[in-house]
Amino acid sequence: TLVYPSPATDHVNIQSSVEGRLYIFDAQGKLVIQQMCKKGINLIDVSGLSEGIYYLQLGEKRMHFVKK
Repeated sequence: TLVYPSPATDHVNIQSSVEGRLYIFDAQGKLVIQQMCKKGINLIDVSGLSEGIYYLQLGEKRMHFVKK
């Protein structure tokens, strides 16, 4: 699973080999985005998020990105 670009401004791309529910948490652990991901490339709108570090969970995978 890949997450790009980082830093992100208005969206992140998540390239996934599995389908499942994607969770994005802020640095305090608050859930800020929840949506289904499909196999392949998923475009996630992060334009409404504040600047900072965010953590993603998709199945067993955990990743992070920076929002600018």
